[in-house]
Amino acid sequence: MRDLRRWPAPWAFGVLILPLGVYVGYISTALPFLLNKVGIPVDEIARIGSLLYVPPILMFLWTPVVDVKLRRRAWLILGASVTALCMFVASLLLGPSHLRLLTLLLFFGGCLVALVAASCGGLMATMLSASAQSKAAGWNLASPKFEKKRWRCCGRRSGGGESSFSFTSVASETMRSRLHRKGKSQPQFRFNPLPTRGKF
Repeated sequence: MRDLRRWPAPWAFGVLILPLGVYVGYISTALPFLLNKVGIPVDEIARIGSLLYVPPILMFLWTPVVDVKLRRRAWLILGASVTALCMFVASLLLGPSHLRLLTLLLFFGGCLVALVAASCGGLMATMLSASAQSKAAGWNLASPKFEKKRWRCCGRRSGGGESSFSFTSVASETMRSRLHRKGKSQPQFRFNPLPTRGKF
């Protein structure tokens, strides 16, 4: 008789969580670069970016739905499919004229991709043994980080450095431009290491 505990394998959770990694990599790295290419101002890109990070903060409000009605794998497929559709349509709408619709689609996609993360967590807890759960959690965490780095590498190859289109750099560029408009110089930070006593 086949041991049901052997499937799913822990590495499968590195694949199941990929839709989340693709979405986060897209909104944090590729999207600012693409919006900048079509002429969207930096402060507007920063505004869109901050709005798209609201669903991950509030996902605890709607992700318990994966424990109700449908099976968790059905929620996972539904969340990944609709998020992919939202990202595809949003990519076709890049430009100043459809900016609100693009933001709305990606915001909705962010709400649904949270179901992927919740479903993966629920599947790990119910289908794996305790020792396999720790391995699956490692795969689960490593996969989105790899996907985000892949987006950054793609950006470097396309001619812009990472600093030219990540949301962190967009925020710092916005602050720099606002200080420049007000006639203030950018604050200079100095690193002063604390004096050490004794030997290490």
